[in-house]
Amino acid sequence: MQAIENEEIQWDERLWRYFKINRFISMLETSTLYFASPTQFNNQFDGAVAVQPINFPVDPRYAELDYPERAFKELLVFTKLNCWHRATYESDAMWKLYAGSAKGVAICSSPGRMHAAFRPFRLAPSYGKEIMWGI
Repeated sequence: MQAIENEEIQWDERLWRYFKINRFISMLETSTLYFASPTQFNNQFDGAVAVQPINFPVDPRYAELDYPERAFKELLVFTKLNCWHRATYESDAMWKLYAGSAKGVAICSSPGRMHAAFRPFRLAPSYGKEIMWGI
């Protein structure tokens, strides 16, 4: 696991993951975590290149994304995320957001425990190992 922007990873920091029961059972049955693309999120600002108000007047000279922004937007498809909540205790807001009104499960882990548990991942056998980033 590699830190973003040279921040030091707190290997024993508490991280929480909240699940609906069916997703938790799926994780146990498959021994895998699902990593989603930011393009799958309901929040329109997740993975946004720029955040502007709706109907914000755009200067016609900048109506099209320039190369770096377009490349970043296209890379979102290849970026995969598995979100955890950083806190020393459980969060009622996270329960409501991820478990909903139905029964759910919360697990607590740490970057150190995850790093020890994850096996290297390759998109294809001939490719190099993917780097896992932590923030």
